[in-house]
Amino acid sequence: MDLNTMDKVCSKNPGHKDFKSLAAFSIDDLPESHRDEDVLKLIKAVGDLTVRLAVNEVNPLRPELRPGPDIKYPSYSDGVRKKRRAGTGEMFIYKHENGQEIDASGRGYKSLLGRTADTTDVLCPCKKCENSETASNEWWEIFIDTASHLVRDDHEASATSCRLFYDNKDSEVVTLSNFSVDFVNVERDVCVLRCVTCEDLGKRLYKAQLEWRKVWNSVKDKFQSKAGDRIAFIVSHPHGCPKQVSVGQWLENTKVCEVDREYDFTRLSYDTCTCPGSSGASVYCVGFGGGHVHSGTKGTGSNVNFSNVSYYRKQ
Repeated sequence: MDLNTMDKVCSKNPGHKDFKSLAAFSIDDLPESHRDEDVLKLIKAVGDLTVRLAVNEVNPLRPELRPGPDIKYPSYSDGVRKKRRAGTGEMFIYKHENGQEIDASGRGYKSLLGRTADTTDVLCPCKKCENSETASNEWWEIFIDTASHLVRDDHEASATSCRLFYDNKDSEVVTLSNFSVDFVNVERDVCVLRCVTCEDLGKRLYKAQLEWRKVWNSVKDKFQSKAGDRIAFIVSHPHGCPKQVSVGQWLENTKVCEVDREYDFTRLSYDTCTCPGSSGASVYCVGFGGGHVHSGTKGTGSNVNFSNVSYYRKQ
């Protein structure tokens, strides 16, 4: 599907003028204050880890309305339950070798959510290796951060597939499936999907994660003092189309509650362009950290979007 074909039927962003394809996005598309090679590299690195999610079933027990305001889940249209829907997610990869696991910073898995990576399996637990006498001792655990209004539970996760490297209509078709839910919090609109692989794809993804870590640290250090410029970018799959980049500003970072002495739970609002299919995409605010993903829009006709509720390191 091409985004241009959706121009006339999209009521939220007719013409899609505030999107630019990841492949064509250049340093000149950044605000003048942020025309920096590392910022461009970060956007490209995020793009390499961004996936299109296709969810093919709706759990019959899923309610019609989301928690909080009376907003219908996107799986409902005029009161009718829709089965297939598209969204976006971002991958985070952990390498396992001989029973040891490390992340892109070279450390063992340590999550704010209190989860631990699967260290019980020395050998790869994928379907291919499960009953094999030659199971691999090198494998990768792939987590995908997205929104729970897109994928709510294991029932829906098992009916979800994702397409990787979908940068243009001629991109190679690379997919992942066999997902389970690693973590979900419906009230915060958080879902983390999990799958495993011992294919060479895992090595490719881990290399992309290492590049992301390097440029993320560089941009964070370089632009922390410019966080007041409030630049926010999103890489997503609007309408399920190839990856698009949108750049805008975050407007508010609203504290929901305190987590501990180091972190708060916050919700972002921003004018960075989104469309149906952008749900679950990471929202990157240049110069400060956080793990927020796109959640919704503040009312019909509004250009103000909001994220899920996620961790924000206190300043």
